[in-house]
Amino acid sequence: MPTMPMSATGPMLSRPNNCARGFTLLELLVVLVIVAVMAGLLVFGTQDSPARKLQREARGLAALINTGTDEAASRSLEVGPVLK
Repeated sequence: MPTMPMSATGPMLSRPNNCARGFTLLELLVVLVIVAVMAGLLVFGTQDSPARKLQREARGLAALINTGTDEAASRSLEVGPVLK
């Protein structure tokens, strides 16, 4: 009866010599395409549109005007626009 080679962890199973290891070119290209699409979505998703930028600036201006109004009220000052 032939005996199977043994290792410290159990019987050694040999692989056939024609068994390929690693990834195929097609698999690597598919992964690259997926990564590129995700990166593109991330870049375009984080860019602000002009309307969004304008809205953010308007909110900031409103906050400054409210702060100035509150400060003037606490000092009993009159608030109004200054035209030069």
